[in-house]
Amino acid sequence: MKQKVLAIISVITIFVTTFSYAMFQGGFVSWFLLYTILPFLAYQLVVIFLPLSHLKVTRELNKSKCTAGDKIEVTVHIKQPFPFPIFYLIVKDRLHPKLMRRVANRESSNHRMLFPRFKRHLSFTYEISKVPRGEYEFSEISVKFGDLFGFVERSHTFQTTTKLAVYPNDRGVEYPFRQEQVQKGNIHSRKKNHSQVTSVVGVREYVPGDRLSWVDWKASARTASLKTKEFEQTLKQEVVLLMDRTDNSEENKENLLFEKVVACTASLARSILHQGTGVSLLSIGSEKTDIPVYYGIEQKRRIDGHLLRVNADADRSLHNILGEVEKKWPPGITSVIVTSKLTENLATQINLIVSKKVKVDLYLVKMTRKLTEEENVLVRKLSDQRVRVEVVNGQHHHLASEGGEELGSA
Repeated sequence: MKQKVLAIISVITIFVTTFSYAMFQGGFVSWFLLYTILPFLAYQLVVIFLPLSHLKVTRELNKSKCTAGDKIEVTVHIKQPFPFPIFYLIVKDRLHPKLMRRVANRESSNHRMLFPRFKRHLSFTYEISKVPRGEYEFSEISVKFGDLFGFVERSHTFQTTTKLAVYPNDRGVEYPFRQEQVQKGNIHSRKKNHSQVTSVVGVREYVPGDRLSWVDWKASARTASLKTKEFEQTLKQEVVLLMDRTDNSEENKENLLFEKVVACTASLARSILHQGTGVSLLSIGSEKTDIPVYYGIEQKRRIDGHLLRVNADADRSLHNILGEVEKKWPPGITSVIVTSKLTENLATQINLIVSKKVKVDLYLVKMTRKLTEEENVLVRKLSDQRVRVEVVNGQHHHLASEGGEELGSA
């Protein structure tokens, strides 16, 4: 407000000065000077009182959903209802700090100076490279403009909400079921003959991939939605995914190790569900997330929705969490643990679980392929208890041990 008052005083002062000069001096030059400066003074007054809210500012993303590491293009559009001459515009699209660090370069920045002149529509595009996982909301675009002489500068913040969902990158980690699981019928096979299953114990929602012969038409008619028969054998077809949410930011500022844990968990969930097996997800940090066992695309969406927002905020070590949750696991179930740290306490807890006839597979996520001497010793101990350990590093993963046989250190 103070700046606006000073600008008005400046305009009045210039007009009074030039008018007085023309009146007292007379002659062509003095009056020519007055009439020449009048349009600029009029423009100055319009700039002072012109409401910036008359502009229409919008934002457009080339895609609203993507995976971590993708490149996003953001286009900002500025439109004005009539061709008013604006000398310059300074436009800034306010970003989340995580995204701000990923803006490609200065030439493709989210902060631009534009020169509209008489144009009614302006736009610029910038890129955000290697977008990190998470859910982001673009909410504000600030616009500034001023007059030719720099007496006044106007600004306005436009509220325009655009959401971006960045899902974890699929690292291509596949989950190979053990041979004994296949032989004992503990996994679901899409090629399985109907005669292999036993008695019907209930019904569940139909998911893509279910056999048409398994549809319970009577239950479907009663509920007006497709229902699939659930057999006694399929109740054992369950894999529990347990994700470690330990904060590793001290080792890496951007906590890349935790991001690899999340990506590995997403890959395993996709692989298990693709093979027709039910999977549940257990994720414990500042809050406990327990996604019950289910099948197909719908379960994949539930798990991806959680992994989209999950943070490394565990307030307890993994072996303590494991000791608490394993009490509810029945014998014969398969537990897949994804972590970035293998400790003596964790190995001891896993051995205790295995003694209760629970199958355990451990996915150890590392920044490098090389394990420490302590980790190699613990891998051998777990191998003796028929725990399969797989080391995951970036796009590569290899088996460290399987079922009592060590396959080589990292």
